[in-house]
Amino acid sequence: MTVYNIEYLNSLIENKVEENLNLDYKAAGALDKQNNKTSEISKDVSALANSDGGILIYGIIEDKVNKHLPEKIDVDTK
Repeated sequence: MTVYNIEYLNSLIENKVEENLNLDYKAAGALDKQNNKTSEISKDVSALANSDGGILIYGIIEDKVNKHLPEKIDVDTK
C-alpha cells in the first residue's frame, strides 16, 4: 500500500511522474468553495470513477510548459 506523505509527493515531482489515466495533479486553489471550482471537482472525480479509477492529488502545481508534469507543492496562502 502506498503512503501518500510529503516525501512521496516530493518524489513524484523530482522524478517528473507524468499524469496519466490513473493520476491527476491539481493546484490547491482547485478546492476553493466557488461554484465553478466545485463543479470542476465533481468532473474530475467522475472522470476517474467512470474510467479505471485512480488518484487525484490536490496541492501540486503542474508545469507551465508541460501541463502533465508536476512542478512543485502548492501552498495556498489564503
